[in-house]
Amino acid sequence: MFKTYTEIVDQEGSTAFFHPVSAILESIETRWAKADQDLFIICLFLNPFIRSSLFNPNTLPMSVLLGIARRLYIRVFKLDGDPPLAFTLQILDYHSRQKQFSDEMWGVDVVRKAYVDEVCTVCNN
Repeated sequence: MFKTYTEIVDQEGSTAFFHPVSAILESIETRWAKADQDLFIICLFLNPFIRSSLFNPNTLPMSVLLGIARRLYIRVFKLDGDPPLAFTLQILDYHSRQKQFSDEMWGVDVVRKAYVDEVCTVCNN
């Protein structure tokens, strides 16, 4: 949504004056600043259909995603120290789609096809 409204302002070249969409953009920025951004980011990352495909690796490299995942692990499990090494290794395996997180083990393509078939069936009725 933020991108859509930003594009509206950019297309109209409204940088010199207040644009009505500016209030919407400010509201989105305010709400995002108050939100638990780490949780939203990791939710997207842990979606097997998305993983890190939505993230610009120059802006949000895997090392930052790993740091976010580790911070959340510490918060959720109320640790005083670092998460177990196995957690870090599993996040890296998940990102690279290896071992237990490989496409063959998860069957992501089969699930994706089932959803596509279901959506197409609903659309065709």
